[in-house]
Amino acid sequence: MKKKETLKIRKSGFNPDRACYLTADGKYYCYKFEDIETGQTVTQKLEIGKDLSLELTTILDEADRNPEDAMFSEPEPENPLVAQVRRVIDEDCTEAQQNFFFEHFGMETQLEQMRQAEDTETGKLPTS
Repeated sequence: MKKKETLKIRKSGFNPDRACYLTADGKYYCYKFEDIETGQTVTQKLEIGKDLSLELTTILDEADRNPEDAMFSEPEPENPLVAQVRRVIDEDCTEAQQNFFFEHFGMETQLEQMRQAEDTETGKLPTS
């Protein structure tokens, strides 16, 4: 992408009061930090296309816009089907069944691996 296109895809507004920002001309990404030795605020400029890729700059710029929106936004409502599955697992399943569910779906352990582990632990190979 060309530098002119950077301004078009830009998500945040220029604000030099932030600790990190994309300059108004879109040429530099700046970070403000406090120098421990001097106690002075220092601004480090990273040149777009030289010090930072355009892709990384776009990601950083998106992350910098309106953090208040992310902090104070309402949580998305839970899918009713997910809520129903959660209720069944929590209320109707035994602890062993819950562990089986979480190991297979949460940890993505293959059923055959779980079957072999059961054989190792108990000496009994469950049916497939």
